[in-house]
Amino acid sequence: MKRLILFACMACTLLVAQSRNKTSKVKFPLIPVAADSVTIEDFFWYGQLQEAQKVCPQLKANPWNVDHRKHLHALSADWQEKVNHLDLTGRVKTETQKDELHSAVDIVKQSAYLALATGQSKYADIMETSLYNGVCGWQNSDNPDNVHLASQTLADMSGYAFATSKEHLFVNLYITSEMHVKNKQLDVKMMTTTSTPWYYQMMFQFLFPRGKEEHMVLHLRMPNWLSNNILPNFKYNHYQLKYSLLLNGIALKPEMKDG
Repeated sequence: MKRLILFACMACTLLVAQSRNKTSKVKFPLIPVAADSVTIEDFFWYGQLQEAQKVCPQLKANPWNVDHRKHLHALSADWQEKVNHLDLTGRVKTETQKDELHSAVDIVKQSAYLALATGQSKYADIMETSLYNGVCGWQNSDNPDNVHLASQTLADMSGYAFATSKEHLFVNLYITSEMHVKNKQLDVKMMTTTSTPWYYQMMFQFLFPRGKEEHMVLHLRMPNWLSNNILPNFKYNHYQLKYSLLLNGIALKPEMKDG
């Protein structure tokens, strides 16, 4: 899995090659953009959240705390073993002691944690797949425990959709939304418009409240479904999806890195 990386000087939303010299190294773990700084406007996800709010009116997103001192190697190895047995519903087939929802929620949380701890997009890929296929819809279950678990997981989603490290902004989930992040290096509002999961088009608009030139590095996840790979052990027969990236209507070929 790969990420596209844009080095941009965004006062006039122009790509500036010299910006690379200003760029600091990404520091892990990434800092998630707090859920209360993200407004979900997505037709699909907003509908899911509305259903969750109906059954759990007091629902609030839980804050994320990523401890980079955890044994990431062991946690990643455990994650990989689970993913090797992951089916399309988001359930780990070897976890027979869990129902589909609990299995899907566990892999979503573990994937989100590892995505923030490492910045690697493969974790966000599985997080996205399991959210769509394993969690959505369970808020309408007849089981009260499952209703609350699914609803809480959906509410938490906006808290790991975006993350930062200094002037670096990571997009982990493509959701129509408005997000504001402010730190010492960056003060930016980003409006995302997307037609997923029906069509695969995304548009990003940026507003810089400080009213001056801002240097920002935008990391865009290249979803695994672009290569027809939904899961490591599942590939569907479909035409190869192509992608293009435009900045103010100008086609770009940004840097691409693993991770």
